[in-house]
Amino acid sequence: LHKLSATNQLTIKKIAEAISLCFDQKEIFTKQVLAVVLQQLLDQNPLPTLYMRTVLLSLKLSPGLTDFVMGILQRLISKQVWSKPTLWEGFIKCCKQTLPKSRAVLIQLPPNRLSEAIRSCPELGQPLLEFLEDQQGRGFKVPTQAFHVVREALQPKATEASEGGKTEESMQ
Repeated sequence: LHKLSATNQLTIKKIAEAISLCFDQKEIFTKQVLAVVLQQLLDQNPLPTLYMRTVLLSLKLSPGLTDFVMGILQRLISKQVWSKPTLWEGFIKCCKQTLPKSRAVLIQLPPNRLSEAIRSCPELGQPLLEFLEDQQGRGFKVPTQAFHVVREALQPKATEASEGGKTEESMQ
């Protein structure tokens, strides 16, 4: 199904619906089968448009795949997942869904992509900062750029909150 191309008669939505129907067959699509399918799809070039949707559905059906999916997310970084907007959006959703495990993957993103991910999904910022601080506190070497990017991405939030407070005070 992932190899099908959208046409006038066959839309991406219809293909996605067909894939979802497969997930209803839980006795066929076991954790092991899903892992094999996800790996085979990951090896395709180019990656199928609905790949991240399939990863997210797989996690929903089999939460035990989380560690396996961390490996997928790492491979997606090496494949520059951000170059395909649909896959990048799914990557970010998957990172959010798999917190706290995805924090170690997220800090491997190039700084500009890490910043983009946090802006796109602000819920990633604070857990990432806490992770970096914890790792540093334990004596592990943490990427200085990642620290800078995460702090900077969280900064506008704090500024907006303080500006909002000033506005309320001045109105009273």
